[in-house]
Amino acid sequence: MASFSANSTKIAADDDSGVGTNAMIKVPLEANTDYLLRIRLYYARSAGESAVMLW
Repeated sequence: MASFSANSTKIAADDDSGVGTNAMIKVPLEANTDYLLRIRLYYARSAGESAVMLW
């Protein structure tokens, strides 16, 4: 998982520092700012469900 600013500058990236092999990114975000979050499934040859939690 990787997060980018609106001009495509990478802010942060992570593979599996969350629970189990889940990715987790902790960065301060600014109000009224656009961000892009890119996610790739662990096993690219298989479809599956994904979820993004923000808090």
